[in-house]
Amino acid sequence: MTWTPPDDPDPSEILDSAARDTRTGAHAQALAKFVWFHDNGHRINTSLYGVRLSFALTDWMELAAVYPPARAAFVRTRDETETAFRGNPHNFGLFHDLAALNRHLGEGARTAELFVLTAQIDRAAAERLYRVAEPFLIAVGRYEVCGPYLAPATRLWLADDSYKLMSRVEARESERECASPPMARGFYTHDVATLVGLLVLNNRVEEARQARADALAVVDDGEFREMLDAAMTGHLPPPSFS
Repeated sequence: MTWTPPDDPDPSEILDSAARDTRTGAHAQALAKFVWFHDNGHRINTSLYGVRLSFALTDWMELAAVYPPARAAFVRTRDETETAFRGNPHNFGLFHDLAALNRHLGEGARTAELFVLTAQIDRAAAERLYRVAEPFLIAVGRYEVCGPYLAPATRLWLADDSYKLMSRVEARESERECASPPMARGFYTHDVATLVGLLVLNNRVEEARQARADALAVVDDGEFREMLDAAMTGHLPPPSFS
């Protein structure tokens, strides 16, 4: 069945209907909707940008598991995105898209390698892309590539600011019956432990010790101390892909 979007498309409804089409066996129609959503949904509703690179890609890959043309279209989208990025390495959005596509394909090493190539050519571009690339670099053990981009003072300040903001939001929402699970502490401790471990692995032990001390002034409990102690021996928490 050929599918074309309505004159006034609702991206959320189209994504939901694509998942329903997968379940009911309307695979070609589902694929057309997933491709349309990836290319257009976030332009119509910018709040769907995160959904586009997470749930939507997961649903698309579920279709790909039973409908080979869907995987071929997914790979083609990845390849086109990579080509576009190589022509414009300062485009953060293209690299973010590419990282998400590669992650869903199980090809995160490809993202790490592209970052390495970009860093060799354009340091300024690499600095903008680094936080997206970091978990992929960690996953393939390219710790030395991370070294020039760690900036511990700035990263600690940003982590602290984000932690305090998220904590305030969580405190306000804690009374709601459908409140989301608290995430502020987990994000903070994972980020800081990763920073400390990467500093150690790049032979910047004094900076790692200072970062550890500064972090414990924000969050101090036994679990976090264990994470930091492990990081001080070069053991990183598992990469977190956002």
